[in-house]
Amino acid sequence: GRHCDKFTVYDDSLGHAASGFPVSEDIFPSMRALFHQLHNEGGFSRIKAETKPNSQCEAHQEQETTSLTVYELNGIWVVCGVFALLGLATTWIGSFVKRRRKKRKQNRDSSGTRGTFISG
Repeated sequence: GRHCDKFTVYDDSLGHAASGFPVSEDIFPSMRALFHQLHNEGGFSRIKAETKPNSQCEAHQEQETTSLTVYELNGIWVVCGVFALLGLATTWIGSFVKRRRKKRKQNRDSSGTRGTFISG
């Protein structure tokens, strides 16, 4: 199979497996100093870099980010655009209906037909 850069982290890990080798309690103090010195001098990072295989996947070599492209975000833009257009449409229809009701009320009040009763 092809190796696709196993050291790149894309999400939280599902689990963690500790690995190592048993060390006697008698020699641990001297080994501890040796491991700290190796860590401080960058020995572990050097070993990791030397043993890391080259990535064989072209996709990971071309781009170094895992961010989404504009093409991949088209769906969310369409959904947001539809909601924005629906909001504008309801605002325009609501203001049109209010103006029309106000005009009808003014026409009824000016003609005098509403609320006028003649008793006989």
